Amino acid sequence: ELLQKYIAYARDRVHPKITNIDKEKLANFYAELRAEAFKSGGVPMTARYVDSIVRLAEAHAKMELRQHVTNKDLDNALGVMLESFIQSQKHQVAEELRVRFRKYLTTASPHDQFMAVMEKLFRDKTDQMRLARPGSDGPEAHDVGVEMSDVVRLIERNDLDMDEAHRFMGSSRFKNNYRLVGERIFRAL
Repeated sequence: ELLQKYIAYARDRVHPKITNIDKEKLANFYAELRAEAFKSGGVPMTARYVDSIVRLAEAHAKMELRQHVTNKDLDNALGVMLESFIQSQKHQVAEELRVRFRKYLTTASPHDQFMAVMEKLFRDKTDQMRLARPGSDGPEAHDVGVEMSDVVRLIERNDLDMDEAHRFMGSSRFKNNYRLVGERIFRAL
């Protein structure tokens, strides 16, 4: 009965949206898997496989009752798709593929996730500043600052743990790459 209520709730109220998934990782995975399928003479990989991966990622987010698809969901979807492809191969080939595609099966550490959030924010802010000054070379890296409220908003949107974010900001990795000035974060150069 509880499972039925859970499923009904997820079906009616949870509709995950894709916002900040690693599109480059998805594209590289598709390209490498497509090349491998062509090389091994297997079933050709079409663009529909990308759609399937996206739907699997959305389903994983829905199962966890989240409104946003995260990189964790993408990693899960890539793992399911890869395992499906590998199981359709001969045993020896399957083992080689597992080794070759291992990089897609690992999930990012919390600090890696926060670094990705920071990089995205700085990239977006740099682009915004460049567009605000057409004809110029763009801002110097040390002049680009990100508001702490934007960092918090993106952390929440990606369903990352705020306590883990505080630990990250106290880590040497953060201090080696960024500096906090008031309520703004700048790159450490």
